[in-house]
Amino acid sequence: MPVLIRESQSRPTKTVPTDTGTLHYPGTFPRGPVLPTEVRSEADLLRLFGPRWTTSPDPDYVTAFFRLGGSRVMVRRRVGAAAARATLAILKGASAAGTVTADDLGATGNDLRVAITADTGAGTAVFTVTRVTAGDTASEVSPALASQAEAAAWSIGSRLIDYIPGADATQWPPTTIAATALTGGADDLAGVTDATLAADLASLDRRAGPGQVIAAGKTSTAVHTALLGLANGDVNKRAILDAPVGALSTAKTAASTARAIAGAARAAMYRGRLLVQGAVAGTYLTLPWSVVQAAMLSRNDAALGNPNEAAAGEYGDPAGLPGGANFGGYVLGALDLATDAEVTELDGTGLNPIVDLFGDGTIQVDGDETLANPLTAPLLTQFANSRTAMLVRGRGYAIAASYRHRSVDAEGVLAGRYGGDLVGFLSGLQRLGAIYGTEADPGFVVDVGPNVNTAATIAAKQLWARVGARYSPGAKYVYLDIVTAAVNERVS
Repeated sequence: MPVLIRESQSRPTKTVPTDTGTLHYPGTFPRGPVLPTEVRSEADLLRLFGPRWTTSPDPDYVTAFFRLGGSRVMVRRRVGAAAARATLAILKGASAAGTVTADDLGATGNDLRVAITADTGAGTAVFTVTRVTAGDTASEVSPALASQAEAAAWSIGSRLIDYIPGADATQWPPTTIAATALTGGADDLAGVTDATLAADLASLDRRAGPGQVIAAGKTSTAVHTALLGLANGDVNKRAILDAPVGALSTAKTAASTARAIAGAARAAMYRGRLLVQGAVAGTYLTLPWSVVQAAMLSRNDAALGNPNEAAAGEYGDPAGLPGGANFGGYVLGALDLATDAEVTELDGTGLNPIVDLFGDGTIQVDGDETLANPLTAPLLTQFANSRTAMLVRGRGYAIAASYRHRSVDAEGVLAGRYGGDLVGFLSGLQRLGAIYGTEADPGFVVDVGPNVNTAATIAAKQLWARVGARYSPGAKYVYLDIVTAAVNERVS
């Protein structure tokens, strides 16, 4: 039976920022930078982080994100504490003439080869660097380098190596050598554990921008706690959690545990998996639902200009999907589909099940609940509403930052300009239907008057705004305070 994923019908892209669809992805990759790095396509992924490998499914998961309609990933490559760069000592005779170090941290550096052709008469050397990784070869050839300093300067632009000069700069040119392997590179994947995820997530802070963060397929309490911790500490992030595979009772327990952790109102948990075509013909890949949900949210945000459209809801005409119905055959099936009885059992638990709603292979998420307890945190129990609050907070922070170095006046002129910028942004969201208002009530309020910009805050060179918005019909306003100062700013 064909499997279709429905999605909200497309509208023209709007000018309101849509980067809420970014996926923040911590994972293991064969090579690449360890700081968060923007990836916008499968080609980018291959260029920056190398090909798929059997050690980890993470490259396949990010590839699937793009094939399902996602558009932007901030990849945070994870390595263990004992990870090391591969190196090669360069000699002139028996004397040290510097060190070649792999540009990338990890075992992939052991696939680099360096050959040196020295011209002792001219006092120069040419470096030839090759990467021999299967399916990921590359090569670079330097010009004739007349000194260790020139070699170091050339290596700055190299995508493969760094050259570190030796203690004695007169040891040049180095001895000619045939292609020689770098050694000592290590990923220390044994040191990449659920317990170390929180530390690895620290670099995916506000500077990495808004969006969803996942740890695809990882379902331990330690992982859920780390993801919730990031969402709780960063107003620009929302966490998508995978429920444990297996008995429904186990998944319910995981949701109940996560609900008690700070950050639950900024996270959602899903139970289900999707089968898609594998990288090798005739094989398939099982995707954790966090990857699927992140891709749908990314595609929705880009198409609608509005995160307050639940990707878990009615997905519209399947013929509008990339490659036509069924993603051109990329999607093969789904696992862990909930029965009607299980859907009823999960209502209000914070665990969102995957269903075949019409019994025809059309897959969708039933519900759009955050992990927030509706009895204690009733205002943001819908994930789409929570993500819209993320957009308002994130954009509010950006507007506040633009005023950070301006002088705060007692007459309220600057505060008025600041409030006008905020009203303009919120009006755009209201026109898109992301904020719910009426003819008499626009659905949002911005206060930059003397109640918030007091004599004390002006003396402290602070500029304040209180912003309230209604993210669903009939709901109460959700408020946030934004403050910017000459040195420090915060969004709370």
